[in-house]
Amino acid sequence: MPLLLPEYDSAYALFLDESVHEVAKASSPLLSGLTVEYTGGPVGSVVKDREGMDVDLGTKEVGFGFTLNVPAVRDGDLSNFLLQVGNASEELGKALVGGMVEVLDKVTDATGNVVKGQGEINFDVIYEALEKIEWSLDDDGSLIKPTMVMHPDMAEKLGDLPDLTEEQKEKLAALEARKREEAHARRRTRRIS
Repeated sequence: MPLLLPEYDSAYALFLDESVHEVAKASSPLLSGLTVEYTGGPVGSVVKDREGMDVDLGTKEVGFGFTLNVPAVRDGDLSNFLLQVGNASEELGKALVGGMVEVLDKVTDATGNVVKGQGEINFDVIYEALEKIEWSLDDDGSLIKPTMVMHPDMAEKLGDLPDLTEEQKEKLAALEARKREEAHARRRTRRIS
């Protein structure tokens, strides 16, 4: 009769959780830049909309299913285990990215930072989006350009756009200079309390 110590069971659950999270992160460019923070329970956030009203972002539970093939484990066959880790990480990755997109959608709708391109992407749509976003500075005072999140089909369309004209390049350079000045102005007005 095999021994099933609680310590072994706990260690296995932790190993499995970390493995699935790491494979999910490695499989997703969006998740790869994030860290996982464990909390004692659900944590929600509240943001202010354009009228100053609270918008509750709520909480969302995410997880994954995992089926352990005991005979395969006894036989030392890791292929089924690896397949299950892959399936679980895909499930978890979709849930995490889906949850992030939901939250981003709520925040951008509440703050008015939404650009509707009606499925089309062109310079004007991208410029409008960049203009609405608040840019920031890194610790060295260099401008941090925003990251845009979009559906893979839209990202493919972005890659098919023609090269920028000289007028468009000048317009982007002026926007960047204005955003740099705005970010420096915000930094100058901050006070330590």
